[in-house]
Amino acid sequence: MFLVLAACAILTSSTAFAGSGGTKKDATISIRNDSSSPVAAFVDPDSAKLDALSKIPSPTEADIKAAGGQLVNAGATVTVKVAAGTHPILVATPAQFNSSSTIGKGQTKKYAFTGSGIVAY
Repeated sequence: MFLVLAACAILTSSTAFAGSGGTKKDATISIRNDSSSPVAAFVDPDSAKLDALSKIPSPTEADIKAAGGQLVNAGATVTVKVAAGTHPILVATPAQFNSSSTIGKGQTKKYAFTGSGIVAY
């Protein structure tokens, strides 16, 4: 009986610490809109979805989200969780401004759209 209780105590203490190590924090890319108008921001844009979006005369926020982007109002910031690696970034105003970000596990990279381009800050 004592042996069974000791084994249970050992198993309980080892499983209590099982989740305490090795967690991987997501990397994030943050895009701030420093222009005076709303923009559509895309991280890892899908060209087929962007092509379909470009054929909509006046895209709505729902259309932008369906294409994988986010509407970013003037002065606002959006943050996107990504895996480590290189990620294309697109900001559409209706003109398109492209950049890319190489990011490591757990890092945060911040970008601002200035109205004439995308800059890191």
